[in-house]
Amino acid sequence: MIHFLRLSLLHPFFKSHPSKKKLPCVLINELVRFNKIKYQYRLTDESGPSHKKNFTVLLKLGTENSCVYEEYIASGPSIKKAQHAAAALALEETKLKHPVPKVKTVSNGILMPTVELNTLAMKRREQIQYELIHPYHDPKCQRKDMRRNGKKVTKVGDQIPSSKDGPNDKGYVVNLKVGERLFKGEGVTLKAAKHDAAYAALLTLKHAPTSFSKVELDPSSAPFIPGNPLNSCRTSSEHKSPVSLVHENALKRNLSVTFQVERESGPPHMKTFITRCSMGEFSTEGHGEAKRASKKRSAELMLEKLKTLPPLANCSVSKRTSNNSKSHKKKILSSAKRRAKSLVKLQKSESDDSPSTVHPISRLIQIQHAKKEKEPIYTLLEERGRKRKLEFIMQVSYLLCLCKCL
Repeated sequence: MIHFLRLSLLHPFFKSHPSKKKLPCVLINELVRFNKIKYQYRLTDESGPSHKKNFTVLLKLGTENSCVYEEYIASGPSIKKAQHAAAALALEETKLKHPVPKVKTVSNGILMPTVELNTLAMKRREQIQYELIHPYHDPKCQRKDMRRNGKKVTKVGDQIPSSKDGPNDKGYVVNLKVGERLFKGEGVTLKAAKHDAAYAALLTLKHAPTSFSKVELDPSSAPFIPGNPLNSCRTSSEHKSPVSLVHENALKRNLSVTFQVERESGPPHMKTFITRCSMGEFSTEGHGEAKRASKKRSAELMLEKLKTLPPLANCSVSKRTSNNSKSHKKKILSSAKRRAKSLVKLQKSESDDSPSTVHPISRLIQIQHAKKEKEPIYTLLEERGRKRKLEFIMQVSYLLCLCKCL
């Protein structure tokens, strides 16, 4: 039995359809495996010019000596398309039994209470613990034994009360501990008791606030008044993180700050970190679910300790100017240079001898050269402070005079 088909007269099965995800060649493979036979594609003819060739493919289902043997011929502009055409024709004309299509089971999206409780507990950073209360200590309860392949298998979830003393009304009782809360569940089986306890916990925890997401408003805080310097200082400090505030206080007091993770504990999916903040003689420890949270907590505790110290009278914090202010200053300087170009020579001629415009070091050297005496000697005595704010103490020896300056 031989069938011939052109590509233009292909079966609709070959055409792309949104509901058909499998190609004809794939379906032929499934058909052959279902009927336990062999198949073969063979290129029988190749015609036409090089830019527009036509290929003819022969598809054999089964063998000539077997009881099942079918042949299908189809052509196409490529070998692959010719194979698909032959496979589509075979699917339409074959007398073989087609396999039953697999139906994908679509879940309705309903989660078990225990699974939903596990997800909610992880978000709240709380641990879950189930404890079987009844009939764990009940001697009247016996386990249901099942035999598989001659071996005795015991299922804990299928425990049943003994039939000697009548049925047990309680069934299974489970205590569920979520964090510090305790819930109770009952059921005919152990699984049903766990679901009952988990459902009771979900009803409570879904509306309970979390300990790390509370936002409290201070009713005693003053309203914001535009142009008030107190408001601007308060808002600038409020927007800064505790870690940056600790670093600012350390700069004011010329102290060094270090944050170090001391230890971590808990399971891998729910770890607790402890970070130590050290500044001078003070040190604090902060706990948190992440390294950043523990670092922030230790910085907050350090700020509370720093509030007990007396305030500094003369302290200046180096403020970082924004890109806008820097560009504005550059524009002012460039415009000032342009205006002063014509006055440079006059200023030089008038201010050659004025001590206010000459640098003090250069002025002192000029005086010594005029008197034909030795130049002053500068010595660095001490260097202190942090890298971001260094302080130097210099000494100048001039004749018999010594002068120190910070």
